[in-house]
Amino acid sequence: MIGWMGAVAGGLVLACASAQPPRKTADAAPQGQELVCEETPVTGSHIPRRVCRSAQQMKEDRERAQKERQEASRTETGNNP
Repeated sequence: MIGWMGAVAGGLVLACASAQPPRKTADAAPQGQELVCEETPVTGSHIPRRVCRSAQQMKEDRERAQKERQEASRTETGNNP
């Protein structure tokens, strides 16, 4: 009986120890910029990752991704300027 309860207690301690550390997202954003958080899928995991960025950062990331897609498309089709 004690072995079973010890295993449960040990599992409980390990579960608590493996919990994610507290996030410090408020410190990452400059004063006056509100963070927007979204869940993004992680390859090889069923647990999504929470990513928080300012609206300006999100806009810059979208523009950079669009530019990279256009560059990749241009090199694939041979329409180099």
